[in-house]
Amino acid sequence: MVKRHSDVIIVGGGASGCAAAYYLALAGVDVALLEQFDLNTQASGRNAGSLHGQIQFEPFDELGENFYPGLIF
Repeated sequence: MVKRHSDVIIVGGGASGCAAAYYLALAGVDVALLEQFDLNTQASGRNAGSLHGQIQFEPFDELGENFYPGLIF
């Protein structure tokens, strides 16, 4: 068994895990990404393209927090 030490260990090679690992590595962090299968093949790769932001930027940028009443910031 090979032992390795990292500053950060990310479990899951989906869209979020890969992005986090990428940006941490760019910042000079020693990061390890652990994934049981091929990258982006489980939940992130099978979501029928529904990975998207929940808040529309343009209306929120123009109208501010009042555009989404009841939303807690």
